[in-house]
Amino acid sequence: MRTLLMASVVSCWAALPAIAQEEGGEVDLAAAYDRAVRAIDSGQFDDGIAAVDAVLTKHATDGMETFGPVFGHFHYIKGILLIRRQSYAAAIEPLRVCYEEFSNESLENKAKDDRAEDKLPNRFLVQSLAQRAGCHLVLKQFADAAALYEKTLGEKEIYDPKINRPQTQINLATCYLHQPDQMEKGRDFLLEQLRTGTWPDSMKRRILVTLGNDWSEQAPLEEVAALLIEQAPLIRRARLFDRGRNFNPAFINLAALGLQAGEPLRALAWYQLVASPDEVVHEMQVQIDDLKDRSMAPALEAERATRLQQMNEEADHIREQLAPVFLGMGAAHFQIGSYSASRAAHLRLEKLGPGLEERPVVLHNLAVGAASTNDWNEVIDFGTKFFDEYPDHSLKAAVARLMVEVLFIQGNYQEAYDVAIDVRGQLPEGDE
Repeated sequence: MRTLLMASVVSCWAALPAIAQEEGGEVDLAAAYDRAVRAIDSGQFDDGIAAVDAVLTKHATDGMETFGPVFGHFHYIKGILLIRRQSYAAAIEPLRVCYEEFSNESLENKAKDDRAEDKLPNRFLVQSLAQRAGCHLVLKQFADAAALYEKTLGEKEIYDPKINRPQTQINLATCYLHQPDQMEKGRDFLLEQLRTGTWPDSMKRRILVTLGNDWSEQAPLEEVAALLIEQAPLIRRARLFDRGRNFNPAFINLAALGLQAGEPLRALAWYQLVASPDEVVHEMQVQIDDLKDRSMAPALEAERATRLQQMNEEADHIREQLAPVFLGMGAAHFQIGSYSASRAAHLRLEKLGPGLEERPVVLHNLAVGAASTNDWNEVIDFGTKFFDEYPDHSLKAAVARLMVEVLFIQGNYQEAYDVAIDVRGQLPEGDE
């Protein structure tokens, strides 16, 4: 959960009328700035960049002299627009210019500099440094990002908006985690904040996700599992919907990485933090039904319809977690020999019926699991369902061979013969 420290670019708008109009009327700085701010909100980033570039081109050499440090805001907002456009490498230079070329030093020494009279400060000086560090972090330039975050945290903040210091510290620790000689320093700082720090639960949950994404894969399973057991109450204190929307995706992904690495126990350690998608959807459905039944003025009906659509879409996104969660849990339990738990996970998906996209895999896995527990009737039942519902699926040959071979290997020759005769015509050519 890496977070670029987005600041409010609107908050300094009141400072700009003092530099708004130019005598020639060629460039209206206030209008250009307003256009750039609106572009951030509307997503029309290129339009905002064009507005800012017109100002920067006009005052390429005299911005500081004519307007003072406040002119650095135009470089800052260009950097923010490029970040929002995900042009992180390109955003670094305007953010550097904002910090390095539009210092507030002249304003802090007005008595020694007559040019500072009536000039306004660069309120985004420290923000520009933090945002530049964030760009390097996204680009995985961890050493550069760390140096800039360290500098950011050492700055004296005089003007609003202030940086989010806890998030900046988390980002710095993230950079340390990716540098072998600094990894322990980053881990220890995050663990200290997680266990004894005074930060709110919301920040501590970010720390746990950061440790998951940037440290846990290389850490010993025992250390990771102990940490997750210790911090499980922190996650479970969150609102159920917040868990489903904000944390489930990260935990599901970390569990999947554990499975890919052949570590089912690591996967299960992460799955135990996943909020049940069924429970999340149930809670959301209660809220949806409540909103539907609520008496409301006719003028608000359109707003209610929009909100209901949003809530239903959010519920659909949570439902999409069902398959990866239960297939993953089923696979992890199967790999450690916990066949009953694996069966239960797959049965939860099988009950969803043919509408589930992953159903062929579910039926195949249930047949394999049944064979592992010598439940021949279930092998036949799930195999038959598979053939009836997916006669042309690529897994058909595997299911057919399973139904025949498992029974034969176990010495149930008559049953194997009966099944073979029953499915022989459905086997692909060459697999008979």
